[in-house]
Amino acid sequence: MLMPQQKPTLAKLLLWSHLAIAALTLLAFAVVVFVMYYRTTCAKVESELLGLAEVLSQELQRGVAPQALTIPEVIVHRLGPAPRDRAFWVVYGQGNQVLASHGEVDPSLENEPQSRRHQGKHPYHAERRGRQFLLWTSTSDGGQLLVGRPMAKEFDEFFWLAGYLVLVVAVGLLVSGLLAIAISRRIAQPIETFALQATQITHRHLDERLETEQVTREMTTLALSFNQMLDQLQAAFTKQRQFTSDAAHELRTPIAVIASQCDLSLSKPREADHYRNALGTCRDAASHMQVLVDQLLQLARLGQAGSQVTQRTPVDLCELTRQVVRQLQPLAMESDIELNVDAEPNAVVVANATQMRQLLFNVIRNAIQFSHPKQSVEIYVARQTDQVLVTVQDHGIGIAADQLQHICDRFYQVEKARTTSATRGVGLGLSIASEIVAAHQATLEFKSQPEEGTEVCLRFPLGALENRIACM
Repeated sequence: MLMPQQKPTLAKLLLWSHLAIAALTLLAFAVVVFVMYYRTTCAKVESELLGLAEVLSQELQRGVAPQALTIPEVIVHRLGPAPRDRAFWVVYGQGNQVLASHGEVDPSLENEPQSRRHQGKHPYHAERRGRQFLLWTSTSDGGQLLVGRPMAKEFDEFFWLAGYLVLVVAVGLLVSGLLAIAISRRIAQPIETFALQATQITHRHLDERLETEQVTREMTTLALSFNQMLDQLQAAFTKQRQFTSDAAHELRTPIAVIASQCDLSLSKPREADHYRNALGTCRDAASHMQVLVDQLLQLARLGQAGSQVTQRTPVDLCELTRQVVRQLQPLAMESDIELNVDAEPNAVVVANATQMRQLLFNVIRNAIQFSHPKQSVEIYVARQTDQVLVTVQDHGIGIAADQLQHICDRFYQVEKARTTSATRGVGLGLSIASEIVAAHQATLEFKSQPEEGTEVCLRFPLGALENRIACM
């Protein structure tokens, strides 16, 4: 695996990519220009030689002897007066014999097979052979006429054009390289700046954010997404620190009670009743610690499992609710609370039975703890079209609107519950309930009015519904 220092930078990748595209584009342009110029030049020479062949053919038709054929001066100047550009011709008879020739004719052309002189759909055949351009056509007496000329001038132009195109490609690559360097630096600089800023963001400086000014729209989108992730991380770290602080605070209270009772009992000899009361107080504090530790472990297991729920089985919420109510009946009787259950049959969901029991236990116990004495708690279970609905309604202290959105937070307790020892708990019951609800893709909703009571609605989808936990 390459180390970060050995990997190519984005600026280099952009530079080489730009140069490769520019090189291919310039080379393609040069090839197209050269081929078009070459074809145009060959077509021009072919047209000139075809005109010469027509003039010579007309002379032969008028009865001029092949040895007496001459090229008009106009055509001579058109083809090129220089010796290296002068045209030549060869007149062949019907028997493939050479009747006459003019100019510097390659000896091999005099023995050219007649079958190769005239082929194709045109009444003539033209081709470039080496640095000469040749054109064959038929004469009126059944023979062949070959006209041609050297292409020295054209080849000079070809070489000049090739050199010019090479220069254009080189200059184009140079200009493209300079532009690519500027563009790649402009594109890579914000990313390098973001990377430098990101390295300075640690768990001690989670309040730092990437700059979103004076950058492109794409980089702004990237920075905003990264900043949103940092917001979530900061919120998670803050929540974790608060959770640790609250857990330490909750554990410190029973530990202080146990320590003070032990110190008081050991300060001097006391009667047996005093020791019995001190041990009872220590036992209550230890029980509170045990409940707290058990709930913390349960939250940790739920958080570690995430949204994966194992051991799913069909669970009859009607029967399970009645079992939980019977389990909590002694607690309700202590507070003079009446539990009323209205459960319709066939309220079956596929879920983890243990977690469902814990969920119903926490919600119903919470309703009992925060109800006024001599009141009732109504529990309603029903199967609807696409869900199973469980509603728990108490008539207790209620929850203020500004506190309603926090009741699922760990260790959070409403203000009145904090000041009432009878209802004071650990503050993890609804946190555990919300984790179970989220894992089962269910919905947990709260409706409450201060001093009127709270209604908790649990909705379990019978199909694949959206996972959401709403505090209303």
